[in-house]
Amino acid sequence: MSSSHLVWAAVTNEKGYYFVNNVPVGTYTLRAQSWLRAVGSAQVRVLGGQTITEDIKMQSSAVVLTGITVTAARSARAARSGDVEGHHRR
Repeated sequence: MSSSHLVWAAVTNEKGYYFVNNVPVGTYTLRAQSWLRAVGSAQVRVLGGQTITEDIKMQSSAVVLTGITVTAARSARAARSGDVEGHHRR
């Protein structure tokens, strides 16, 4: 299988760092995506025994929402002394 068909996955830590180990020699395209739909990519060339640092620049894209539905239910509350017609004393 050529290196163009190999796939690795990584998740960043809390500082945005990611690690992919034991990658064979070759040229690769790194692709990144966040849950907020930001995407980025970078070309890297891996040589034997080498550690590479690559900062992927993320570009955000708009997300179109078709609608949000919010539902709520009123809970019963026992009246306290001093409440007047559902209003609380301050």
